[in-house]
Amino acid sequence: MIDIASYKGFYIKKGEEEKVESNSTWSILVKSIPFNIVPDVKDFASNDWSDENGDDVFIPSQPSYKGYDMKFDFIYIGAEGSANAKIHDFWSYLQGAEFKFYESYSKIGRQGVYFKSFDPNSFRRRSKDVVQFAMVFRITDPVTDIVL
Repeated sequence: MIDIASYKGFYIKKGEEEKVESNSTWSILVKSIPFNIVPDVKDFASNDWSDENGDDVFIPSQPSYKGYDMKFDFIYIGAEGSANAKIHDFWSYLQGAEFKFYESYSKIGRQGVYFKSFDPNSFRRRSKDVVQFAMVFRITDPVTDIVL
């Protein structure tokens, strides 16, 4: 586990399992998460009648919002020769299930999240086993804020 006094935890919860913290479980810290605080609104239902000017738009009192992708930047810090196995364990944990996450620095959490892709262009060995990498996650529930 990385001992960084000011580090705020990144928590993940799959189904009914106990939540896990990325630093204590895999020695993985969150470098940055560009949160989308206000998601995009889905298109309103409309008609463009050919014999009328303008549009006929239904504007609901409560709009629906689009899901979106988020790219999380992570840093692994560990013993020499350990990065590949720990990052693979982290990736394996995220497979095959929807999960929730909570990032305690920003105090933002989301549910309806799943792993979408690994960004190999961001995989860099900085020194021995200090590795920066990125993963893309899909947020299917863009409005429910959770705390783990």
